[in-house]
Amino acid sequence: MTKGRKILIAAQVLASLLFVSYYRANARQSFLAWIVPLTVLLLIIVNSVWFTRFTSWLIFSLSFFGFLVVLSAFTIRWRLEPGFSSWPFYRAILLYVTCVYISLGQIKILGGAMYAEPKKE
Repeated sequence: MTKGRKILIAAQVLASLLFVSYYRANARQSFLAWIVPLTVLLLIIVNSVWFTRFTSWLIFSLSFFGFLVVLSAFTIRWRLEPGFSSWPFYRAILLYVTCVYISLGQIKILGGAMYAEPKKE
């Protein structure tokens, strides 16, 4: 197992731990607040076993879109509400940034290993 593969696995575990510790289902929370990151994490797990470039780019697109949505919501709340709690936004941003880097790592590490030309000796 290469060093890059170990880092990729550690990042996947980190994203799973971030999701479990930060997203608790409650009555006040929207359905989309936890189903989108859960879908991204499930896609990451499936793509680790059965790698396809399409799934990696889908994970990247969903994660980057989620990051931008959270960042825009953070910016709007920051500008309109003095003294609001920014910690939930930081947690969500960290989760989505981790997922973005996982998807890019899957494309580079798993895709590179799968589609690399065999070494000539």
